[in-house]
Amino acid sequence: EELSRERLENYSFIVAANVGNLNEYEVSRLEHFVLDGGGLLVFAGELVLPESYNGLFWRDAEEVPEEKSDDEEGAKKPPSLLPAKLLAPVMDETGRNPFKMNLELPGHPCFSTDFPMPKATAFARASFRKFLQTKVESEDRDVRVLARFTDAGRSPAILERIYGRGKVIMVTTTADIDWNRW
Repeated sequence: EELSRERLENYSFIVAANVGNLNEYEVSRLEHFVLDGGGLLVFAGELVLPESYNGLFWRDAEEVPEEKSDDEEGAKKPPSLLPAKLLAPVMDETGRNPFKMNLELPGHPCFSTDFPMPKATAFARASFRKFLQTKVESEDRDVRVLARFTDAGRSPAILERIYGRGKVIMVTTTADIDWNRW
């Protein structure tokens, strides 16, 4: 409701933490916001249903029309606002083997901190009980995996997509402590 009425050009970035029930109009506004240079930070959570989010945010490469977008560089619109397709949640149901997170690109600006300890140490201390699996298109050069979980598949934890003149950062766990201990 707020997203439908808010003047997005007043913001440099938007945080969507465990946001469900978005409609096509709101997703279109977010796409244009990021295409025009805005930043979008998306966190998973119980309200982020993979089927719903994939239906709204994800387009396979073959579904993207061939025409170019209206941005001033004339670049083709990326296939999806999200960096990856969302899949089923993974969880440590025992509570004895929480997942850890390893930074793939520790120098990335999203990891800059004012913590008194080194960032790699701060992230290594965090534990995660649940996250959403993702499917990253390997040929998509606009997507980078910034951090991975320590599960057997080294699942992406934090991903980045360049989208037009903006960026989307997706965190596959929650911003709060529902699924983790940040």
